[in-house]
Amino acid sequence: MHHVVFVDRMDPGHATDVARVWAEHDRTGLPARIGVTGRKLFHFNGLYLHLVESDAHQGDDLAGRILAAGRDPDYVEVRDHLAGLLRPYSPDTSGLLSTRATEFYHWTAGGGR
Repeated sequence: MHHVVFVDRMDPGHATDVARVWAEHDRTGLPARIGVTGRKLFHFNGLYLHLVESDAHQGDDLAGRILAAGRDPDYVEVRDHLAGLLRPYSPDTSGLLSTRATEFYHWTAGGGR
């Protein structure tokens, strides 16, 4: 399983709207086309955390597949709907990949890294 975590800012009052936008998006064919198998959304003290999951057999460049879908109409629609609900975590944000969290430790039962 591969994961990517994206971080932005969100007013917790927008959580229901953000979840609705993603639920609508997840009913399109785009997640399956790019190998997304799961999504989890979290909020904490004004932060928005978005965990995207993909099966390992899809390859290890999940973030690249998400970025490559950037011109897909389903992607553009969700991006535009979220624009008024989410804000960049940092003013230096220059695009989707600059909102990706960096994994620095991973553990699984039976092994670790």
